[in-house]
Amino acid sequence: MSYSEGWKTLMGEEKTPEGFIPQGLVVSNVRGEVGGALVISGTVECSDIKAKKIVVSRFGEIKDGHVEADIAVIEGQAVGVIFRVSRFVASSTARLFDCVIEMNNATGCSFHESAHFEGDIKISATQKKDFLSRQAEVVLEYKPSDVIFNDMVHAEVEADIPLGD
Repeated sequence: MSYSEGWKTLMGEEKTPEGFIPQGLVVSNVRGEVGGALVISGTVECSDIKAKKIVVSRFGEIKDGHVEADIAVIEGQAVGVIFRVSRFVASSTARLFDCVIEMNNATGCSFHESAHFEGDIKISATQKKDFLSRQAEVVLEYKPSDVIFNDMVHAEVEADIPLGD
């Protein structure tokens, strides 16, 4: 498989990424929204990024910020970043330090056994609130006086997974 074929596979049907930070470039205070993919091969400091897909390549680094995306793929380094994602992938070359990973479902992550986690890493999976509110509305339509809500309808499901020393 050639590089371009691999890129097309990774990015779906898109022919080119919508945002790219090349290797060697250091950018601070990156804030904004990308309608498609953002590939980081350089260094990004103090970010507040929203994108459909974000890829931190093997030589890329993201420090101190917030990332909201449907898919985040980390092949490089992330330090002090809060990820709010649907799917999260940490490859064999990934290095995460003091990060928070918040996923909106419990089936959207993949951590390679060689991925490196250090410091205070928090991983949580919660159900989407709009799904829960629709579920509660459907139940209320039937017989509101006899409804007994279980705790899952009112609470977000959250799990902190200790990763050891």
